[in-house]
Amino acid sequence: MTDVAYIPEANFNLFSITRRLRQGFKLGGDKNSILLEKSGKNIVFDIVIPTPKGAIYCAYLKRKNVEVASASKANKLISVNLAHQIFGHGDEASTRKTAKALGFELNRGTMKPCVSCTAAKAKQKNLSSHGEHVLSTEINGRAFLDLSTVKPPSHLNVRVNKPHWRIIVDERTQLKVSDFFETKNVMVEPTCELFYKWKEAGMPVKIVRMDGAGENITLKKRIDSVDWKLSIDYEITARNTPQ
Repeated sequence: MTDVAYIPEANFNLFSITRRLRQGFKLGGDKNSILLEKSGKNIVFDIVIPTPKGAIYCAYLKRKNVEVASASKANKLISVNLAHQIFGHGDEASTRKTAKALGFELNRGTMKPCVSCTAAKAKQKNLSSHGEHVLSTEINGRAFLDLSTVKPPSHLNVRVNKPHWRIIVDERTQLKVSDFFETKNVMVEPTCELFYKWKEAGMPVKIVRMDGAGENITLKKRIDSVDWKLSIDYEITARNTPQ
């Protein structure tokens, strides 16, 4: 049969008997089955499902193995790159063996690099044990600043009033200064005040290393503003660093 609609996920597919009659089939049958016949080929609907007012006649159609084996060679001629994708992204040798076992013929040519395989095999860059970073030799010569959000386990049902943790670390002494804030942006003014206090004490911060988050950019603008004028340089880290 040709020109049919097949839905593999459906329990049943509808069959139009009137369409087949127009195609030259002859209709017959009795209470046990409905028979369509054409050129010596029969389609028998012998699965009877009773309904309150009648019955539905069904048929179970199964493709014969000889029909699968008779598929045209053109439909089984594919490229080695396509075979590599549909057969599990193996190496070229295993891809060719799999294709041969399944009856596929591959076009000539070698397998090209696969973007998906390249991404899967990618790894982080190995870091040198001796970096080029020069450690600060004076107090507050370089300060590291970062924020983290503290969240209690959900099952405790605890509310944290100031969940945003800002920590500043002096590279020279490893002194850590921690504070907690209601929102990330709230930390901007207190941080400026802290840096100003250190400057007045003769320990000005010369370099601040931080990421490019929005609250840090706001902090940078306030530090450079006419209100503070702290004359600090910045080292903005990129995402996924140091890798």
